[in-house]
Amino acid sequence: MIRKIVFLVIFLSSILPSHLKAGWVITEKISNSPGYNTYQTIFIQDKMIRYDGPTMVSIMNLENQKITLLFSQHKAYWQGSAHQLSSQFRSVMLKQLQMLIQHAPESEKDTLRKVFIRMSSGKDTLPVDSKSLPIIKIKNLHQNKTIAGYNATAFQIFLDSIPIEKIWYTTQIKPYENVDVKKLIELSKAINPAAPAFLITSSSVYIKLLKNGLVLKRIINQPTKIDKVTTIVKVINVNIKEGIFDIPYDYIPITLREVMQLDINRDILNSKSNISNSGTRIALPPPFPKKNKDPFRNKFQ
Repeated sequence: MIRKIVFLVIFLSSILPSHLKAGWVITEKISNSPGYNTYQTIFIQDKMIRYDGPTMVSIMNLENQKITLLFSQHKAYWQGSAHQLSSQFRSVMLKQLQMLIQHAPESEKDTLRKVFIRMSSGKDTLPVDSKSLPIIKIKNLHQNKTIAGYNATAFQIFLDSIPIEKIWYTTQIKPYENVDVKKLIELSKAINPAAPAFLITSSSVYIKLLKNGLVLKRIINQPTKIDKVTTIVKVINVNIKEGIFDIPYDYIPITLREVMQLDINRDILNSKSNISNSGTRIALPPPFPKKNKDPFRNKFQ
């Protein structure tokens, strides 16, 4: 009898998933210009996070701190550490700056050269533990409304006493409760280092909010532009198949510089003419293969 019980336990452990905790699928709508919206879907399962953006897919493994970027338009991927990504990103940015300096009007070249020198020296980054970091404060506005089916309360976020962002926050669901948010933010910084929002999300106050609830709406003040509004439109608590965090079998490895060059070539292909100003025909690269169908069907168990 005991032998049968032991066999049953071993059998069940081999066929049941290693984790029984359901994951989360969150869909966001992002608006930063009149009549134009983009959408992003976030997949959270254990220590794996995936962001499906309009131009790129980002996958973060919080256990080994590896980042994977998927470029569906090129059927290619990049994978490595946050440090490796930051180094390649800086290299690509410097290359783009060199191209800008070469073709920019004389009146703008001096400014671009200064930016290039600053980036080359590494002075464009600010240490996370710097004492000069601004103070983040959050004030309850005592306003309430329902977003995506959840009760939300409005808060104003201040950066050194300046109101820069309004959020609508709920404690009814906690998708990031068991996520190492600090690691997530550090990996996210490497993917999008130019985003000023990390000054806020890196703060202990904001991390506490993420661990204890969910920001359903963000209105980021942009003095010279239309405010950027990010609204969660759907949240699902469901088991996610592990394959959603894998690299598609037909994708090839690529560097960020190669991605930049492919995009430049694609712009040339999409231009109305391939004739230079001198009348010489420009030799174009071979056309890209058609975009494959979504390789991530049946994402959920």
